[in-house]
Amino acid sequence: MERKNLRCVILGFDGLEYNIVKKFDLKSLKQAEYGKIRIPKEFYIKVNCEPYEHPIYEPWTPLIWYSFITGRFPSEEFRRDMEFLGKWNNKAVNLADRLMRKLIKIGFSDMYRVKKVLSLLGIRKRLPTTKDYNVPTIFDLTKKAVAIDVPTYTENWPFGLTANPDENLRDFINRSLTYELKRFDSLKKRVLSLLKGENWTLLMMYTKLLDTFGELSFNDKLISTYFMVNNFVGKVRDMVGDSSFILIISDHGTERIGETNFGKHSDHAFYSINIPIKLKNPKITDFFNVINMVLAAKSKEELISHKNYR
Repeated sequence: MERKNLRCVILGFDGLEYNIVKKFDLKSLKQAEYGKIRIPKEFYIKVNCEPYEHPIYEPWTPLIWYSFITGRFPSEEFRRDMEFLGKWNNKAVNLADRLMRKLIKIGFSDMYRVKKVLSLLGIRKRLPTTKDYNVPTIFDLTKKAVAIDVPTYTENWPFGLTANPDENLRDFINRSLTYELKRFDSLKKRVLSLLKGENWTLLMMYTKLLDTFGELSFNDKLISTYFMVNNFVGKVRDMVGDSSFILIISDHGTERIGETNFGKHSDHAFYSINIPIKLKNPKITDFFNVINMVLAAKSKEELISHKNYR
């Protein structure tokens, strides 16, 4: 009987911080090999504006996930479309949007109202995906790929925190945290159900849970979500065992802002794998090749013996 190739499970956690995993010794997240991922400066954006004297730059989520699933730096077209927060389904409005943003500064509340009016006319914005740019992704490496909420790939992929300009900060925070908890609970059930089946060779899921809590509630509530995630990963590992390559990955970590309960993106991401292949200072773009090698391998021994992971 012909041997089956290894399968690949990718658990994407936005904002998963290496230092928190280490501090609390979260064993399910700390697999056979784990460490930090370097984030090139090309993936940073300026997150503060005038009149701040010193600009602040952070790793930007969509650019990093784009590179993770494609193995290449984001195209200029994708970056530009993301800077305008997506594409309108009307070419004339797209052009006007770009011109207005260059000529005048549009605040969040103004843009919110513009979108509301245009939606009444059937003109809406959507987030761009890699399909818009004909870029091959990890999901093209196999005919049996499953993608759940993967940024820059799935339709209506999750991005940012949706706020109402008339909403106070406390209500916004409570609503955002509650929403992400409910979404994660639903995601867990879906992933565990799919893993029981055989109709996949590559399965990737993504959640904003840790990023949302890290940015809005950097306190005991955040730590409780890490234990929640650790428990979920343990169930996944028990379910698939060594029959699959399990990659836990983040786009960046999260660190506290001073003594506040708010957080910001750290300058590194996190990875963890259940089959040690001795990655050395990996970049986010390296994992496309790693996943390709995994899907081609017949066994974990064959995977471990492979030398080319760059």
